[in-house]
Amino acid sequence: MDNNSKSSRQLRIEKLLRVAFPVAAFEVFDDSKEHAGHAHGQSGETHYRLRITDESFRGESRLQSQRRILAALKPEFDDGLHSFVIEEIASAPRP
Repeated sequence: MDNNSKSSRQLRIEKLLRVAFPVAAFEVFDDSKEHAGHAHGQSGETHYRLRITDESFRGESRLQSQRRILAALKPEFDDGLHSFVIEEIASAPRP
């Protein structure tokens, strides 16, 4: 997906993740369309999911990694992000 077809929230999420995890490989998916009929999905840009790989996760529990990811996205949750599913967390293989 190119930047022209991404929502402004998705771009902000990607920017926050890049700041927090500078060398991570990740994909952010906007699933908001699937929730358009729900009360909390009326405005769109509310439901996202993530796949991320980063060396900094090595040795951490999944919970520790999730907490770091969610902390990085706090500004978006404060601004109405309703759902963020962390679908996959992996540590990068060592060279």
